[in-house]
Amino acid sequence: MRMIPLTHLQSNNILAIDILDENSKVLLTKGQLLTAGLVNRLKNTNLACVYIIDKYSQDQVPTYTAIPQNILQRISTLNELRNINQSGQGDFETLLKIMHTVNDIVYTLYAGKQNYRLNYEPNKLLTKSPTETNIYVAITTTLFALKLGWNPNDAVNLCLAVLLRDIGLAAHFGSSNIARQKHPINGANFLKSTYDLPEEILEIIRQHHELYDGTGFPNKLHGDNICKGARILKIVDLYYSLQEKMWQNPARASVLTEDLQIRTSYLDPVYLGLFMNNVDIFHKDMLLQLTCGDIGIVVKTVKTSPLTPILKIIKSSNPSHVNQLVKVASQPGFKIKSLVYYVD
Repeated sequence: MRMIPLTHLQSNNILAIDILDENSKVLLTKGQLLTAGLVNRLKNTNLACVYIIDKYSQDQVPTYTAIPQNILQRISTLNELRNINQSGQGDFETLLKIMHTVNDIVYTLYAGKQNYRLNYEPNKLLTKSPTETNIYVAITTTLFALKLGWNPNDAVNLCLAVLLRDIGLAAHFGSSNIARQKHPINGANFLKSTYDLPEEILEIIRQHHELYDGTGFPNKLHGDNICKGARILKIVDLYYSLQEKMWQNPARASVLTEDLQIRTSYLDPVYLGLFMNNVDIFHKDMLLQLTCGDIGIVVKTVKTSPLTPILKIIKSSNPSHVNQLVKVASQPGFKIKSLVYYVD
């Protein structure tokens, strides 16, 4: 299956996953043929993307985050707490709902951690709220920690910290540059005084903008002086930032390696290496155009080298290239030029 932004969606593809609206109401069920009429209908909703199957698709098993029922029902609860905390007022009932949600997420991930890969999930809804992206970052960070051997209780604290980490940006803290620089501390102090959250959660929130090379804020902590949770989160945050830029501008796929390399000093090198061994940067079934002009579909992620996946060439001006398996950057002309959504 392949993710397609609504702005690029074409007709005559099969819907791979149910489409839900922001109220978790099913709009279309998987398996439906997307006619021109249905595509126009979808483009008039607040949906951002859908998953499709076409004749090139090989992987039809959705990831945990791709299934909208796992995500959309939780957005309203998180938005509710976010809106309450914007005014500086606490709400224990909503926090308890979030804690139940976090427990459900963590124990589901814990049960399937050997089978789940770390992956990027784009927002399914068009909204200015950061809540949906925040959920995906929290899930990916938590899954990474579980793969590293964290116990579920510590993973629950990490997941909750990720979800609440930017609460210090609420309007009642102010909007000046100084307030923004202090938002990790302000947020942790607010959560301590309002909800008396454990120190393990507050420490991650205080340190989530610290960088491994000591250039972060608010305290310019360096290396292992930064807690493990914040070091893991920084890697996932960067991964999501780079992936989001690529989906917004498909040509950035050509410089993804360079974008990562110039930022590696920010990241714990041991955790980064482990992350790269478990992540899909170019997802299976993704279409990539190469510098030679060929278009290939990702058929395999190389565990030791996720930036250079194996492609099957499906379109080329050279007939001998078609159906050939190639490793990205293995020879001249086979570097990535751009992400593409369709072959024709």
